[in-house]
Amino acid sequence: MTPREFRSGDDRRRSLPTSRTRRVRERVGALCAPIAGIVTGIAFLAVSGCSAPGHMAVAHRHSPGSEARIVVLPVRVPADLPNADEEGRTLAKLYATELLHSYEVLDYDRFRVELETRNLSLDSLMAGEVRVSADELKLDGILQSEVYRWSPGKPGFWFLASAGQIGFQAHLVDVRTGSVIWSVNRVRETRPDDTLSVGLAAVFQDLAAEMPRALTPY
Repeated sequence: MTPREFRSGDDRRRSLPTSRTRRVRERVGALCAPIAGIVTGIAFLAVSGCSAPGHMAVAHRHSPGSEARIVVLPVRVPADLPNADEEGRTLAKLYATELLHSYEVLDYDRFRVELETRNLSLDSLMAGEVRVSADELKLDGILQSEVYRWSPGKPGFWFLASAGQIGFQAHLVDVRTGSVIWSVNRVRETRPDDTLSVGLAAVFQDLAAEMPRALTPY
């Protein structure tokens, strides 16, 4: 065998894996094409369903038709806190966020405008001095709460640090009857470097799981 013939045979031997690889790739491509089409179709249907007008998937909410509707009033905080009113509104929004798992929460500003439109005051409504149906207000419950104690912790190195303490109470009033259907008084220690909002966040998470979910929706 001449050197040329040997090289020619070697070239043929090297070409065999290339041909086999090409055939394998063609078979794999033929098998994967239908699967890719199915996956693409599923993705298209999922996107189409989410983008349909009037529909929105929100993981942390139930069907609006099965939820009781409540409003969370600004949390009362000690008057000596800086920007106490603003702090109370911020804490109420934080509490409301936790309650979205169980209720449809009405925006407080909208609720206040609704009362003004009807020439009603919150105090008279809570005291039962006026007669207005829950259906008119589209509201089932009013949640009032208060931070009656706030002792910030003291950060420091190891044993020099000391924990803080929060005293918090809340009650949920049924708009239809004016009766208190749930109340709580909770005292909780906070970490040395916790702010009021950080310390209360843990309290809100616990209370959201304890509050009743069986209010009759409007």
